[in-house]
Amino acid sequence: MAGVLHALATAAIKEVNAGGVDWRLRRVSSADLARAQAGALALLPVDPTPTKAKGKKQKEETTQDFLRRVSPEALAQTAAMTDSMACAAVTHARIPGGEWEPVTLVPRREKADPEAGRLWVGDLAMDVRSALFQAAMAHSTEDGEAVARLESFRAGA
Repeated sequence: MAGVLHALATAAIKEVNAGGVDWRLRRVSSADLARAQAGALALLPVDPTPTKAKGKKQKEETTQDFLRRVSPEALAQTAAMTDSMACAAVTHARIPGGEWEPVTLVPRREKADPEAGRLWVGDLAMDVRSALFQAAMAHSTEDGEAVARLESFRAGA
């Protein structure tokens, strides 16, 4: 059975590069995933008239329009959810070609302790946090990549 468990655990891990650092991610739980998706859906525009009136062009929403429509609290909650996804997914980091170091991203600055492997997610650049969030979402919702990896283990057996 150890072979099957090893194959399942390996299929649940993905490595990505963001900000010049290699990151090892695991899939996040369904509950974390649902919260992140619900937060993103809450910010999507709602069009009460799905069909265009004949001969009229719909105005595209500008960034300013979006910011007027969405509350600062909703934006802050969504940002916190994206950071939480990165925190839930990241398990290790390394300089490319270096040794993997265990890392726990924490959502609150006071919980950070770099010497103990706990890094505040806010210490990462926004583009790195965004890349980690996107990779975590893609890895947690992918539809076939993990199956292909598991089948590769079976082929080798």
